[in-house]
Amino acid sequence: MDAEESPESVDLGILGNLWKSRKIIFHQRHGRILHLCQITDEVLASKLIRENGFQLFRWGENTITLRFPEKNLFDISNPKLTDGRGTELKDYLELSKEFLIECGSDIVEIEGKHTDVVTRICGPDMTLLEAGHEAFKSFLKDRGYFVSKVHMPKEKNLNKGASDFFDGLRSGYKTHFGDAAFKWSPLNNSPNSSMDLPFWEWVSETGMDVGFILHGGLAILRDYLSKSPEDLGRIRLFEMHLENDPYAFLRRKNTLDWMYPRTEDPNEILIIDKSFSGGTLLKAKNTLKGNHKSLALFPKSLEGVQTADFFYFAGRLFDSKTLNGLNLSSDWVSEILSCEEVLV
Repeated sequence: MDAEESPESVDLGILGNLWKSRKIIFHQRHGRILHLCQITDEVLASKLIRENGFQLFRWGENTITLRFPEKNLFDISNPKLTDGRGTELKDYLELSKEFLIECGSDIVEIEGKHTDVVTRICGPDMTLLEAGHEAFKSFLKDRGYFVSKVHMPKEKNLNKGASDFFDGLRSGYKTHFGDAAFKWSPLNNSPNSSMDLPFWEWVSETGMDVGFILHGGLAILRDYLSKSPEDLGRIRLFEMHLENDPYAFLRRKNTLDWMYPRTEDPNEILIIDKSFSGGTLLKAKNTLKGNHKSLALFPKSLEGVQTADFFYFAGRLFDSKTLNGLNLSSDWVSEILSCEEVLV
């Protein structure tokens, strides 16, 4: 039976039992902890992904491994709760750590090597994490800290050309990788969420094509399409994984350099993606032939900053070459926050 045939929500008791019996591993590539559960029921797994914020981690012959929902409580690289800069952002980060001490065992911090930039939380249900985020905002206000109104665009109205592009993307993905891969792909399961990035005019002025990496790049792509609907011909999408491709078992074909729309001789491409260590962006540049560039969104490590050509951090766009004169070995976050040489 497909998930669409069973509309009932997942029982809270099931979520609690999954959380109590979860498996905790260390993800070597990203240098962070992951909280996982194994499911044998496809219908339940689909509901957890669609309704509760779980993510597919690995598909096996007999079990489906899911990642529990995660959410940033506060992120210096993408500080939505305040317009401040510099040491003020570090104050907010420290307060987020203090707040977690007061939380129960159903909300935990994701431990890893990037905790000097972001406090990321995990729990048995996305609704619980969102409630925790709201409680953190009250925690800040009670201590006299400013909390800005967070605009989180959920839907973007796309014109017919952009909508047709998405339809073609879904069809192309299904043809290349097969029905099973598409069924579990975020192309089929993710809501039409988007981001709100201010630099698309600058991107247009570079004259480069614009590359997005599936599947994390879907929200970035929707923002681009909503603000640059005339630039459909410049879009390139890639399927690229460093390791642990959760859809590999499902695919009829498993390639690392699938491109949509396909072209044998692409123009220079500016590849845009969220970044932790920067490894995926670096691999994308090295895999594609040509003199391509990369733009790292919200990098969480100095490595992610240094391996990109451009990066977007704390609301400002930088050319990575401007870092050459900075002393990044001591406190790279503070150095970047105090840097005034920006592109946007």
